[in-house]
Amino acid sequence: MPTSAGKRIPSLVHAFRSKHLAGLAPDGPGFAFLVKHDGRLVHEEYRGMASLENGIPIRAETTFNIASISKLFTATAVMRLWEDGRLALDDTLGRHAPELAPPLAGLRVDGLLSHTSGLSRLSPPLKPRPRGVFGNADVIESVRQHPEDVAVENEGEFKYSNFAYILLSHLVERVSGTCFPEFVETAIFEPLGMTSARLCTERKPVIPHRANAYGQWPDGAYAFHYSPQLTVGDGGIYVNAGDLVRFCEGGFEHRLLRRDTVERMVAPRIRMEPDVFCGLGWRIRKTRCADALFHTGTDAAFASVVACVPAMGLTIALLSNFASYLSKGTGGGIRRRMIEEIAVPLGEEASL
Repeated sequence: MPTSAGKRIPSLVHAFRSKHLAGLAPDGPGFAFLVKHDGRLVHEEYRGMASLENGIPIRAETTFNIASISKLFTATAVMRLWEDGRLALDDTLGRHAPELAPPLAGLRVDGLLSHTSGLSRLSPPLKPRPRGVFGNADVIESVRQHPEDVAVENEGEFKYSNFAYILLSHLVERVSGTCFPEFVETAIFEPLGMTSARLCTERKPVIPHRANAYGQWPDGAYAFHYSPQLTVGDGGIYVNAGDLVRFCEGGFEHRLLRRDTVERMVAPRIRMEPDVFCGLGWRIRKTRCADALFHTGTDAAFASVVACVPAMGLTIALLSNFASYLSKGTGGGIRRRMIEEIAVPLGEEASL
C-alpha cells in the first residue's frame, strides 16, 4: 500500500467535505458519508434528517434508495450466473426468455450490461395503473403486448438505459428459476452480511429505517418526494452506507465472484467521456496509475454515489435524501466532484 497516497486520504476528504457538504442545514434533509481504506474507517459522518415529519435524524442505520447504483447488484447477479455456466455474455434475451418478441429477443446480454444494446434510457410508455404504481411485471407485460413500442437504435453506441437493466432482472429470473429479489438476497446480501439491504417492490414496500426524500421550493420550503415506479434491476435497493461499502469491499475481495470475473466487469467496454468508460455495470475513470470505479444513482430526490480504488483498498459512499443539493453545479454536481477530488487524485498516486 502506497504510504504517501494513504496518508493523503484524510486531508482530501476534509477538503471535499468542507467545500461541498458543510453548507447543508442540520435540521433539513442530509447525507451519510463513509470512507474506508484497507478495511479501516477513515471518515464517518451523518448529517441532517431522515424524516422531517417525525424529527428522525440520519444515523448509521438509516437506509437510502440508492437508485441506479442498484445496477451494480444486477450486474453481479448476471455474472454469477455466467460463472456458473448458465448463460453466456453473447447470449440473446430470446434464448432464455422466449416470451419476448423482436427486437428484444435479439439483444445480447453484454450489450444490456454495458448500455450498448441500443435501447433508450427509459422504459417503454406504460398506461396508468389503477393502483398508482408500476413494477417489473407491468413493464414486461407491456412490451409483450406491444413490442412495436420498443425502439432499438444505434446498437453498439453508449446509451444509458434503465429498461436494459429491468430486462436483465427478468433474465436472472428466467435463468435461475428464482424471483429476482430472492436471488439477490441469497447470492449477495446474505453472504456479505448486508442486513440493512432490501429491494423495494409492491410486495415488500416496508423498509426498516428508511429515509424520506425531499426537494426544496424556491422559498426554501421542503417538499416530500415519492416515485410511483417500483421496478428492480434498474434500481429499487435501499441500504445503509455501511452495507453499501461492505458490498464493494466484498466484491473486490472476490467473496462474491472470481477474480477473473471481476476483472472482466471492470474492463473498459465503451467510452462515455474522454477519461470515463463503461464496463459491465461499473463505470471506470482512468487515471495514470489505478482506475477509480464508480456509479451514481438518483430517484425521487434521493441521490447517491459510490467510488472505489481497488488497487489501494479505498471505498467511498455518499448517500443523500436531498438530490437537488448533491446535483448542484455542472458535470455531475457534488457527486462527480467527490470522484474527481478524492478518488482520482489517490488513483493517480497509487503504486501498482
